[in-house]
Amino acid sequence: MHKPEIEEVESRLRRAVLAHLTDEELNCYFDHLATDAVTTARIEGHLKMCQFCSCQLKMMQEVMEPPAVAIVKDLLTQLGRSFRDWWRQNKLEIGQPGLMPVAAASPEDQEKQRLSKILYGQMGNGLIRWSVRDEQDSGNLVITLVSSELQLANVRLQFRLGDCIKPMVMEKRNEEVRGRVTFSREERKHLPAKAEVFWKWDIKS
Repeated sequence: MHKPEIEEVESRLRRAVLAHLTDEELNCYFDHLATDAVTTARIEGHLKMCQFCSCQLKMMQEVMEPPAVAIVKDLLTQLGRSFRDWWRQNKLEIGQPGLMPVAAASPEDQEKQRLSKILYGQMGNGLIRWSVRDEQDSGNLVITLVSSELQLANVRLQFRLGDCIKPMVMEKRNEEVRGRVTFSREERKHLPAKAEVFWKWDIKS
């Protein structure tokens, strides 16, 4: 390739880098719809250099919320309310290993739960399910969330039990997303028997 041709290619590349992002590119980046790593890297590189496009993106973040984020926030709000109500109805006492009572159920289910020390619950529509397991050997308390709603993948949650806060990341596994937190025997010793539960979450829009 001759020097004039090289200079022309370099000029085109510079123009491509400096050209403002289109509305479609900004929307795709905002909604996490960039199809490949190269496209994402190009957009992020441009945003670092271009104050105009950065301001455009910031305005979108301030006044818009993608539908997917709204759906996830609504689900998590329902989760927080449903889980807390379920926890109170079962009158769970978790300050010491082995204190978790057996939930009211049929005789067969009651016996099964007594032996395994596992309680199950779900939101009314079953979209999010959970289990609370009292491990008899280790004394750990393990809380697991499972959902078929794949939009919950990568959502970061915080589960607060009394004054103890644990992070949870919802990870996609096959056709479900799962998350888990564990409270150790030692941590449980410092918790009140009837500790309240709270959920918080962090969704990057």
